[in-house]
Amino acid sequence: MLDDRMAKEDIENVTVKHLTAGEDEPTNDVSNDEKDKKKQMKFSTDVEIKANCITFLLAGYETTSTALAFTTHILVNRQDVQEKIREEINDVIGQDGVLDYNTVNKLQYLDQVFSESLRLYPPIITFINRVSDEDYQLGDFKIPKDTTIQVPVWYFHHDPEIWSEPYEFKPERFLPENKKDIHPMAYQAFGSGPRNCVGMRMGQLHAKLALARILRGYKVVPSEKTEIGQIQYKIKFLTIGPVHGIHVKVVPV
Repeated sequence: MLDDRMAKEDIENVTVKHLTAGEDEPTNDVSNDEKDKKKQMKFSTDVEIKANCITFLLAGYETTSTALAFTTHILVNRQDVQEKIREEINDVIGQDGVLDYNTVNKLQYLDQVFSESLRLYPPIITFINRVSDEDYQLGDFKIPKDTTIQVPVWYFHHDPEIWSEPYEFKPERFLPENKKDIHPMAYQAFGSGPRNCVGMRMGQLHAKLALARILRGYKVVPSEKTEIGQIQYKIKFLTIGPVHGIHVKVVPV
């Protein structure tokens, strides 16, 4: 954010793709040649930087912790999945390697597990809203211009017409060769389009880094209070969360 800048004459050419936060590396369209140096640049103001920082902190704290909680519930119930992640970590970084941005992004199976966890238990289920900018006929139903539309994330993620056995944990859904067949609007863990979650990359990195660091050295096993199988969850206005919390034991590998 501190380095955010764009030539004023280039702002008019910004597309939806530029505004959409994606999983790929962010690109900087501003080059360093002499022509660009002569352009009049627009920088983010201090107020805009502060506002974005506050948004990142407020929106990313509970959502990330909730996602980690549900993923931990899955892992404690699926020791085979947990062990497979641990093997992948050791294969990628070895015993003395460093877990950082680059190495975490190489953990393909961990990404599949986390993505499937977000599909089964999306932390935020009611905040994705859009406003139609024109009248639209959707089958027999007409959506008038300026209508606010709320995207039913939970139902999208559990629709049997979109996902086979939608309530079953299947991380193979997010294999690269399978992921490309998922309809872009069917998976709404971070929203879609130019108003999707601006903290998507940061949230994924934090969560996967935390999981990798824990699972590299420790095994998560059931405790006396661990819920085995289906977990009870509750809706808290915008988010969902486990009714009884997540109770596990952590033992060294």
